[in-house]
Amino acid sequence: MGCLFSSEPDDAPSAAQLVTFDPARHGPEVVVGNFNVTGKGSALANCALHQDAAFFEVKVVQPGVFAVGVARKLKPEDLAGPIGDGNASYALRSDAEGLTIAENDVIGVAYGQCGYPMLRFFHNGVELEAHGVDKTKGLLYPAVYVENCQLDATFSSGFSHAPPSGFSGVIMARDTL
Repeated sequence: MGCLFSSEPDDAPSAAQLVTFDPARHGPEVVVGNFNVTGKGSALANCALHQDAAFFEVKVVQPGVFAVGVARKLKPEDLAGPIGDGNASYALRSDAEGLTIAENDVIGVAYGQCGYPMLRFFHNGVELEAHGVDKTKGLLYPAVYVENCQLDATFSSGFSHAPPSGFSGVIMARDTL
């Protein structure tokens, strides 16, 4: 017999609803925890960005070369390399022109399906207007690339810097059927 009622409040996320890095979607040299990534290669979150305006942050725990952005559900062999090709993935690289990243810096990512730019990046709460991406395509996932560094992600709440107006943390889509 199934259970018709739950003692959990409707708004309390279960472990199955928690947005984390996907333990099955990362490069072979990448080590992922629920919210942290280290090693060399790319990693995807466990849910796609279905909402109109999603926001997440990545804190630089140990500086190195990295990229933060969004990607399609990449093939395992593609996760060994960096994201940000402008076709299957879109990202801000730590070595981008005019960008200086230090330990404990925070990169924010705002993805909107309406309006331009569709993908906006923030460094310690300040928008990096020159690095926005006007058009993206396909079903996209939060994504990172690391090379000899460590990143910690905040996907849903408890952000270091407030999301832009109209944006909220990544929400795990639910099947209502």
